[in-house]
Amino acid sequence: MLDIKTIVKRGWFWAAFGIMYVIVFRILEGRVLDFHVIHMWLDDVIPFCEYFIVPYYLWFPYVGITVIYFVAFNKDAKENSKYFISFAAGSALFIVLSALYPNIQNLRPTLSGENIFEKMVMYLYRTDTPTNILPSLHVYNTIVSYIAIIKNDWLRQKKWLVIFTGVLSLSIVLATMFLKQHSAVDVIMALICNVICYILVYGIPERKKK
Repeated sequence: MLDIKTIVKRGWFWAAFGIMYVIVFRILEGRVLDFHVIHMWLDDVIPFCEYFIVPYYLWFPYVGITVIYFVAFNKDAKENSKYFISFAAGSALFIVLSALYPNIQNLRPTLSGENIFEKMVMYLYRTDTPTNILPSLHVYNTIVSYIAIIKNDWLRQKKWLVIFTGVLSLSIVLATMFLKQHSAVDVIMALICNVICYILVYGIPERKKK
């Protein structure tokens, strides 16, 4: 574990950005506007499956533990900075798009709560609106976290961890669509953002070293 001074210094950036993001997002969510409906043909092909609520909720400890590792345990300051920049860039883009292009999806099915998984989905629907969903931050930050893990020299040596987080990341991405929480458009947009961010944050510096 790193010294307290370093942890506080790193954690301050994450905490400050997180607070600012939540405040701005709540303001955007409180607006009453004409929303643009997000939809594509793939949304009609993908069936609803309540069991995907498990990996969807696992996103929170997954991302949270990854952030804690890079803030409190990873000695490489550059890796922590790259993870933070990637994380913050996607969140900032999401805020800008939500402000300029208010959007919504109408994919959610009517549920009766037949089992515990459906009840969990119903709780998700009650606590998270279907507005401002483009691109999917759930997907974007999942991939950003996975990239940070496999780019870390110590973590990528743990083959079981790489495989486990890889399967979990894929499950989370699929969950956003199978739960009808996001349109496939949101997912595709998030993945495109991931590619661009990877090239800018990780790809360019690595080419300069050659």
